[in-house]
Amino acid sequence: MSPADYGLETSKPAIIGECPAVGSIGHTITDDYSSALSNGWQDVMAWTSNGVDSNGDLDDLGPATRYIRDNHYDLVYPSGSSSTPTPTPTPTPSDDVTVVNDTDFSYTGTWETASDPDFYNGDEHYTYTSGAYYEYTFNSTKVDVYGTNDAHHGIAEISIDGGTPVDVDFYNSSRQEQTLVWSSDTLSEGTHTIRASYTGRKNSSSTGYVITADKLEIYSSSGSSTTYTYEAEEGALTGSYTIYDKADASGGKTVALWDDSSSSITFTVDGGTGGSKNMDIRYLYTYDSTVRKFYVNSNFVKEVSFTQASDFTTVTETVNLNSDSNTIKLQANAGPASLDIDCITLTE
Repeated sequence: MSPADYGLETSKPAIIGECPAVGSIGHTITDDYSSALSNGWQDVMAWTSNGVDSNGDLDDLGPATRYIRDNHYDLVYPSGSSSTPTPTPTPTPSDDVTVVNDTDFSYTGTWETASDPDFYNGDEHYTYTSGAYYEYTFNSTKVDVYGTNDAHHGIAEISIDGGTPVDVDFYNSSRQEQTLVWSSDTLSEGTHTIRASYTGRKNSSSTGYVITADKLEIYSSSGSSTTYTYEAEEGALTGSYTIYDKADASGGKTVALWDDSSSSITFTVDGGTGGSKNMDIRYLYTYDSTVRKFYVNSNFVKEVSFTQASDFTTVTETVNLNSDSNTIKLQANAGPASLDIDCITLTE
């Protein structure tokens, strides 16, 4: 039933409250969220005692809210809203990178663990306790630190080999998992120890002091990887499209971009040192063939051909990028079928 069915004034936002995190009787919380948004409600205030009773916990609630975000963009971000998610790059380690999960760190003080499919390997550590820190010892010349940023997160101090610590802010106005929060300078050859410490400090916009630990990427002496993958579902999407869960997609999802001239995906990418890059577009297409218009920084480049592929495959193009931020856009044509885009990968 809609707010109007209950006699509520429809000119004002209406939300549903007192919904348990496991969902109402006979429904999952995902069902409840989807039904409410589809019937004109603006939100659902689910609640939980976090596992101490039969009403569910945060593990039930989190995946449901992300499902709505990823599969009901038109409801969560209505036409004309300025809240469309900003595309964010997902670095993909190459052969010279070792990924270290948070379960391998050495922890001091009080830390808690959390499970979420959006964390690296599905798990993460976090703390809001004075004196807490983690360390990891490695043999390399560079390390990248990843965690979750959120509106209630604070500032950590990170140091290498007991040197002068630097402040690293885990705050962001919206939740961002697997975020690159800090990169070291080039280190000397040999063994180093990184430490990330709770400070009990935050910026003025944050509502809390939490810091997180998800993974480290340890680079060989050749430096950082030059290969980056950008997921289609994280791009700026327009027109007719559908986001699907797909187990063999690189990020677990794929975007069906329908053959409608208003449909497009725009990726915002880092050009690194600039110049020529190889771009692999990973896709599925069940019909004979199709084309998509290809733009770089709003300039039309060419029409890219996609042949029939019942399993994910790639088509490779060469792109010339600036050394700073760039946009890469795939624009649909009018036609009867959809092209499933998984991701693009740029390599110098």
